[in-house]
Amino acid sequence: MDRTKICSECLRELPETSFTLEDWDEEREVFVYSDVCEECENQACEPGDDDDDFRGDEDWGISEDDEWDEEYEYLEALGKRLAASAQMNLKIAAAYTEERFAAKIGFEPLASVDFSKVKASALEFITKTMGLNYVRELRMPPGNYIVMGDSHGIYAERGMVECIRHMAEAFDAQILHVGHVIDRSKNMPGEVLALPRLTVIPMADELPYLCKYHRDHPTFAIVREYIEIGNAKIRNQNYRGDYTISSSRSIRLEDDEKYEVIVLSRHLHEMHSVCRNGKKTVMITPGCTCERHASKKPRKRIPKDEKEFLALAVDSTYTGRRQGETNQYWENGIVVLHVRPDGSCTPVMCRAKKVDGEFAIAYPGSIFTEEGERSPDETGIVVGDVHVASHDAEAIDIVDQVVSELDVDFLVNVGDHMDMRSLNHHMMDRDEPTGVDVASECGKANHMLAEMGRWAPEKHIIIGNHGRFIEDFTKKMPQLSELLSFHVLSGAKSEGYRIVEEKGVLTRGPAKFCHGEMKMFGASGDRHSKMRNTMRADTMYGHTHSPSMRRGCYSVGMLGLLDQDYNEPEASSWMHGFGVVSMYGGECFMVSVPIADHQLSLGGAIYRPREDLSRWELPEFEAKIIYTQKR
Repeated sequence: MDRTKICSECLRELPETSFTLEDWDEEREVFVYSDVCEECENQACEPGDDDDDFRGDEDWGISEDDEWDEEYEYLEALGKRLAASAQMNLKIAAAYTEERFAAKIGFEPLASVDFSKVKASALEFITKTMGLNYVRELRMPPGNYIVMGDSHGIYAERGMVECIRHMAEAFDAQILHVGHVIDRSKNMPGEVLALPRLTVIPMADELPYLCKYHRDHPTFAIVREYIEIGNAKIRNQNYRGDYTISSSRSIRLEDDEKYEVIVLSRHLHEMHSVCRNGKKTVMITPGCTCERHASKKPRKRIPKDEKEFLALAVDSTYTGRRQGETNQYWENGIVVLHVRPDGSCTPVMCRAKKVDGEFAIAYPGSIFTEEGERSPDETGIVVGDVHVASHDAEAIDIVDQVVSELDVDFLVNVGDHMDMRSLNHHMMDRDEPTGVDVASECGKANHMLAEMGRWAPEKHIIIGNHGRFIEDFTKKMPQLSELLSFHVLSGAKSEGYRIVEEKGVLTRGPAKFCHGEMKMFGASGDRHSKMRNTMRADTMYGHTHSPSMRRGCYSVGMLGLLDQDYNEPEASSWMHGFGVVSMYGGECFMVSVPIADHQLSLGGAIYRPREDLSRWELPEFEAKIIYTQKR
């Protein structure tokens, strides 16, 4: 079947053979055609003073001597000419006067024609052509939604689209598309636009072309600017371009404080909790559905002389080099939004990777391939910053319920399991009594390790910076160094945990885990960038107390109380959360799952704390020392 594209002038969908052949794309091994069809190129004339982007009177079929069979044909022709003169802008067209229009076209319209009807025809033409007849915003009902982004025409990854199709069926989800739908040559991604229950939020410059395609293929819906679903908002953004690698954390919207989740278009697979007073906000960019490519700048005509060829060569070389270097940071991925009836929402970031040449998308407990749903080879649960005895029993109980639904193979505690306020040297240096008993605090921490240890047969724990309080204390009192150590006070080894020392890194297959407090001297950028440059991708860590992800590195939310006395609970990005690691076909898929307001939705279930939380509180205990001979 011949490929088609839309002419940027007449907006007709035509076979590629109707366009001028301009180039050969060696990387994709396809021909590159012009944006304007040959018919429009042959009819083009010099633009007028205010008509730089539109053709002259002859192209609209208007002259003083023309004869018209029907009045509406003449009105339509005049309306198109007025629309062209107004640069397809509704406000400019509405402000046109009859005298100005007559001067513009160079002759007086027929006396029998009502200029108000001409203007109405122009406004209708602009509205339909520019897609302004589609709704600007839409509020959709609670439910399950898959948000995909930036499919870019012929560059769309068909295998990833099939994975999305299977996920939509499994979750009974509607699909939303943000970002660029077409490529720079105006090619449409037919496989994407044929997805069931699809709604597209197009970029403004693509709307006219998408509208033309939609009139012939009305299988999807179009919303011009944004969609609201409960406390979530989905929209496009122009603050960070396709070829920039700066963090999405710096994007701020005027009304973002109104929403719990904000999904924006961008090629990076990112999530950040935003510092906010009151309601927590998570900023998300789902990633792209296209392959990495360097789009060539569209050209109107083939160069005709040496000067034009030289200018084209310089421009193409520079553009291709820059895009070819920056698109390496693009990431394939989507986000699944589970919006509850009360409007609250759980976003689940789902990374897409190629496994043995075919795409796979991970969701906690499942792998969606091009052929259908599969089970992971291994599943891991990652928790951190529990800060016993300042832990949050309700958040921990939610994680316990999720784990009971998953077949978990290993557990990684990424540090600061014990708050160690009893030995906090910051308080001691200020001569403040800690008010906490060492044995009581560590007994509670040991009890929590034992309960969490039921989650998986293989268990690891990393010593965090709060565990360093013990070392700082024994440096002043070295006679207690053997008695007061993390190994002794936590009892982690006796509970079956493998202990990773402070600032150590646990490597398990392609995945890496650390606490996150490491300075990484010499590394530049924010913490995620430092992690990526130092540890590379597929790294999960704690310490930040907020669920986020960037450039293949993930921080998990905390399971301690959001008010730890020393922080600012009313102005914070701290959130509860945990991580899920799925191993499949030798690849590692990670996701940091946020828990907001002690609610979580996964796999069609809604998790809230159970009434009885006594399991997470320490019963009466008796401490004793056991001496074992070293072997």
